[in-house]
Amino acid sequence: KLKDAYMMFANRGTCLLEMKRYRQALADAEMCVKCNPTWVLGHVLKGRAHQLLDQWSQVLKESVIAYDLEPTNETVLEMMRDCLFKHLGSDELQKSTFSGMSDSMGRAMEDPSLQK
Repeated sequence: KLKDAYMMFANRGTCLLEMKRYRQALADAEMCVKCNPTWVLGHVLKGRAHQLLDQWSQVLKESVIAYDLEPTNETVLEMMRDCLFKHLGSDELQKSTFSGMSDSMGRAMEDPSLQK
């Protein structure tokens, strides 16, 4: 069943990241999220693949989705902090629009955990 395959895609995607096969890892992360869109670690994996591909607007997008699913997850908060504080001034992020995420971004930016 495709529904139960999310863990296989996550495990293989993690291995592919370790092997520096980032595009293939991203494809597996996308399948993982497709199979189980509410599993926060799938979004973390997808965000990590985007990070290693230097696609910061996508890292932020996945961070916000993961934050909405689990706002106290330290890995999610760290990924979001890294993206916002290290790369907020990049042209890619400034040109990107995150339709439908403004409420999530507002809540995330007010989160004391992100102020650390």
